[in-house]
Amino acid sequence: MDEKVCAACGRTNPVDANFCSQCRSEKFVQPPPESGEPVPGQPQITEGHALLISALRVILFSGLTSGVYVLYWLYRTWKQLQSETGETHYPFWHAATFFVPVYGLFRMHRHLSVIQELAGRKGIESLMPPGLGVTLMALFWLIIIVGGNQVDIWNVIVLVIVRLALVTTLMARAQMTLNAYWSALHGNRAARFPLWLGEARFLIAVLAIQLVLQLLLVRAAIAATA
Repeated sequence: MDEKVCAACGRTNPVDANFCSQCRSEKFVQPPPESGEPVPGQPQITEGHALLISALRVILFSGLTSGVYVLYWLYRTWKQLQSETGETHYPFWHAATFFVPVYGLFRMHRHLSVIQELAGRKGIESLMPPGLGVTLMALFWLIIIVGGNQVDIWNVIVLVIVRLALVTTLMARAQMTLNAYWSALHGNRAARFPLWLGEARFLIAVLAIQLVLQLLLVRAAIAATA
């Protein structure tokens, strides 16, 4: 057995570790067998292997937030990938670079490259190669620029739908690749990532901002026709 699991938070640690790398606890248990059946007398492992995010969840939340969910997705997946790359990641700032012109494309390429490299180790083909992902993102920003000059409402609606489809496709296919990697790495121990408070707050905040913006637009339209 070359690993052990923290009894407090479920984090997987090297077998010779004295403290948990996540919560610094000194109590460990052996991971359950690959069959996924719990070992009597030992706690079930959930949080440490809570990695899977369904493509349907990504599509749904992306649609609800008009694509803004990509920020949380980047943050969460960068954070998950840190243990695999052995590098120090800055999930918040990596996600924030999405808004930085040009540089954001390089960071997206890096993000997708990490996913592709990890998947390749398990013989898994990436469903979102870095080059394709950057192309989708370049089109995403191009549509935003073009859409800013549109006055016809139907043209605006079409461009919004296309833009949403681009960013959602990128996330969903990249997440499917990640899910395949986590499943190959952890077997039945890989669990679905729960809807934690941070994600719920993000969704509520984005929806609230969108509602306020819609109300302001309606008010402006009424004032213009008055």
